[in-house]
Amino acid sequence: KKGKKKKKMNEEPEDKDLVFPKEQVSNAIKGAVDSVITHETPYNHNKVSQQISNIVETSIKRLSQLDRPYKYIVTCNIMQNNGAGFHTASSCYWDTCDGSYIHKVEGKFLYVVTTVFALSL
Repeated sequence: KKGKKKKKMNEEPEDKDLVFPKEQVSNAIKGAVDSVITHETPYNHNKVSQQISNIVETSIKRLSQLDRPYKYIVTCNIMQNNGAGFHTASSCYWDTCDGSYIHKVEGKFLYVVTTVFALSL
């Protein structure tokens, strides 16, 4: 059968556009979070929902501006920094051209954890 050769899991992608752009993703997410949260931002339960929405929407906008052949999933968690524990984990099994990135911020009054999953088209 002629056609595209099926890429095996964990095989390096031939197309450089399909190499996960971790540094660009990192810059996009850091910029999105920094546009909403600073080290001194107080925790306000009434504002958290809007802050999360702003971070996720800005992240998606910045990621789409990278003009790479990916679909993105962005999650964000904000928690009050009051001494309580906060644990999160994720696991993925996918092609080498797919990727994920986690950006963590520990402010004086809150924690922000933003996760990006990038799935090649």
